[in-house]
Amino acid sequence: MEMKKNLFILIILLTLLQGCKKYPDDPFISFASPRSRIEGDWLLQKVTINGDDSTAVFFANAPCGCDINFDESGGESAYIGKCPTNYSTKPCGSKFMFDKNKNIVMQGTLLYPEVTDYIIYEILELYKYQLKLRAIHPNINKEYIFEYKKKK
Repeated sequence: MEMKKNLFILIILLTLLQGCKKYPDDPFISFASPRSRIEGDWLLQKVTINGDDSTAVFFANAPCGCDINFDESGGESAYIGKCPTNYSTKPCGSKFMFDKNKNIVMQGTLLYPEVTDYIIYEILELYKYQLKLRAIHPNINKEYIFEYKKKK
């Protein structure tokens, strides 16, 4: 009987802990809030557009930059910096916020600076040193997946 009770308690705990996940590919459990995990400098590693690896093309042509800094001290500002292979890229800035689903809402700076609409960047993965965002370009209906590594 004691073993059944312990098994029941274990199943309840695992069910509750699974509810702690905030994003689809999140760590099993994290005691750090999404807000504290996202703060800092993130270096773009890979871009896929509609499922195709488009990293090199994105690095060469991004009009607004690649790497990103999330800084809460300035009223939740996000600054996008220059791409490693595109030195003409201008740095851009935007306000960001979390929506009710804990995704990032920002003006379209990662996609194109001329997109002034607020775009939801769905957080697919947010580890201490890894970030994966998904966005749909509002004008051309393309799906972008941005994969970042946090600068240490």
